[in-house]
Amino acid sequence: MGRVKKIGLVVLVGLLSYFLAVNVLMGLKVKGYRYLFRATEPYDLVIRNAVILDGTGLNAAFRGDLALLDGYIAALGYIRQKNSPVYDAGGLTVIPRPIAIEEICGDNTDSGDETKLAAEYCSDILKHLLEGSYPRYPAEEILFPTGLYRGQTLAQAACAQKTSEQALFDALKKEMPSQAIVLLVPARYNKEDRSNEELLARLTGYRAELLGWEESGRIKEGNRADFYFFKSHDYSEDGLRELLLQGRIPQPDLIMEAGEFKEVSQ
Repeated sequence: MGRVKKIGLVVLVGLLSYFLAVNVLMGLKVKGYRYLFRATEPYDLVIRNAVILDGTGLNAAFRGDLALLDGYIAALGYIRQKNSPVYDAGGLTVIPRPIAIEEICGDNTDSGDETKLAAEYCSDILKHLLEGSYPRYPAEEILFPTGLYRGQTLAQAACAQKTSEQALFDALKKEMPSQAIVLLVPARYNKEDRSNEELLARLTGYRAELLGWEESGRIKEGNRADFYFFKSHDYSEDGLRELLLQGRIPQPDLIMEAGEFKEVSQ
């Protein structure tokens, strides 16, 4: 009888260990660590010699490689490309694909898939009449979903027009319909930091965080391989900053979606 009990105890411990391991592994996958469970080689593609602006707002641009598998970033840094196809991005800067808040949360209809999408992702983003939105709300939180300044905040549009926020707001109140709508987008970033890294993060990583998109907006292991590529030498540090201050990014030479290169529309 003692031997049977020992065997039963061993079986029980084995089953408990198995279920614990399965739950831990599944938990890691759910929390965004799925890339840990992919084969390291061969990759679907290795992007070599890229200048990377990762969209976190924390890291300066750095040169590195990206290994892609199943539409995700499987590895980042110096990558061995053995048995993997290679794309040499020498001379190109890679950034996360910007997130167009106005396209996701700016729909004004009362039915259809767009409204369902807005209800799911845009709970922290409110619609407000342009009239009375400023200075009640900060200029960097007032975003235009339509019109000439579509996709820009009041602060970014004023920077592009080289005028003050108040002057542009007064002009828009006269030019736009009385029922014109703006979006109030919480500014989850350091308002004083105007480095290129921080400015880019306002268009990528911070917007992904606001929408709860854990796998988008930043170039890091486990995130979706959604990138824009542009020629590094076409933009000085100041030239890139000027664009980013206006809520714009360079015209991409290449676009990647889920690890696949897409045609660039001019």
